[in-house]
Amino acid sequence: MTLTIVAFAIALFFAMNIGASGTAAAMGPAYGSGAIKTKRMAMILVAIFAFIGALAGGEVVKTIGGGIIPPSVVDVPVVTIILGAACLTLFIANMLGIPLSTSEVVVGSIVGAGIAFQAIFLDKLLIIVSFWVIVPIVAFGLALIVGKIIPSIQRKWQFFTGRGKSRKYLVLLLVV
Repeated sequence: MTLTIVAFAIALFFAMNIGASGTAAAMGPAYGSGAIKTKRMAMILVAIFAFIGALAGGEVVKTIGGGIIPPSVVDVPVVTIILGAACLTLFIANMLGIPLSTSEVVVGSIVGAGIAFQAIFLDKLLIIVSFWVIVPIVAFGLALIVGKIIPSIQRKWQFFTGRGKSRKYLVLLLVV
């Protein structure tokens, strides 16, 4: 029973760190550009959409819950170790100002426990890690392409210059 309470306390502290890391990543560009004027509004928007997103994260829960190591390995002490390791890692990263994916620290902690118990689904882990490599490269490429296209669009059509009424559309697009 005591270990369960410790696991809940770690999970709550972890959730706080997820909020710190996720809020910065999600709203940093919108707040930094002035599209969202106050930190409070940025936090409210993140809270609303993080809650909605959590309701839709069932597939990730399946992968994290039993796709990396066998569910038979997972019990309260192991979960406490996994949560503690992931929480500590994310907390240190937050204190250092380093953006870090919550999924990466959780998967890393699960893999650590899986190695300790010599039970890892390596095929699933390789798929996850390959996405960690591919997705940032694709995001970089998309941002580069869009970054090159936007100035030419702005030159062609004055509507997209970011002045007056059209600025509201651009701000809305950034926040969304």
